[in-house]
Amino acid sequence: MLTNKGKEWADGIDFNLTREVAYGLSAQLTATYINEFSSVIPLSGSEDFYPSIQPASVALGNIYRVGFLSPFQSTLALSYRTHSGWRINPRYTYNIGYPTGQGLLTAAYVNGVAYNVPNTNAVAGSSPAGPACFIDPMNPGTFFHPNTVGCRGAAETSSPGGKLSPPDSNTDLTIEYSPPNSKLTYGVNIDDVFNEVYGGALYSSRYEPIATGISGPLSGYSTSSINFQHGGYYTYPSAWPLYGSMIKTNGPWVTIPNGIGRNFYFYVQARL
Repeated sequence: MLTNKGKEWADGIDFNLTREVAYGLSAQLTATYINEFSSVIPLSGSEDFYPSIQPASVALGNIYRVGFLSPFQSTLALSYRTHSGWRINPRYTYNIGYPTGQGLLTAAYVNGVAYNVPNTNAVAGSSPAGPACFIDPMNPGTFFHPNTVGCRGAAETSSPGGKLSPPDSNTDLTIEYSPPNSKLTYGVNIDDVFNEVYGGALYSSRYEPIATGISGPLSGYSTSSINFQHGGYYTYPSAWPLYGSMIKTNGPWVTIPNGIGRNFYFYVQARL
């Protein structure tokens, strides 16, 4: 049974610096640091909309860093305007990364009592990204002291969402020309100048463990035909369409080109 009874708190600071002139260089720099924690387990599918919290996690009073918010984000916008009618406006955004990680501990009930136990594939716990380590099926140990044969090999903290993904940035550019004594403005806007289409590292939900930091050749592949039906109902290639071309490694991470990519917009404006 899931519940959405929990708590949430946040604090932070905003910075905004603006220089605006009629001609020459105008600029705006913004930076935001925000520290937000919640009872909702980060990276769970319901985190953004209708939070559902594992009862064991609520009973333990666990608090997690929210997964949908980068702790630090900044934007720099420049605008250079000339007397001859040109305006050049680059915009650069940056974030320090988003919370990620499965966590070495997971909340679960053992004999009706809530515990934070090692996050292995023997436990149906609270980690939405799956187990961090895998037990020896011939000698599994216990929930509290599992006998693991290997972990994914990624750096982890005890809590899900305790690590940050790599930093990310994006650059947009607008160039305009307004001829003197004319009511028309001609321009082009370029979104994602450097064509950053890959969204960053995600945990692979199709992972074949061999030993700590070593995965098998079936990582990234499905065990069920319903995930990818191409050429017949019983074919078993990648986990979903085109997944094989998106995966960059058969390790614990995948990166998917889910961004829009570089776009050009040409426009003409008329002043009334």
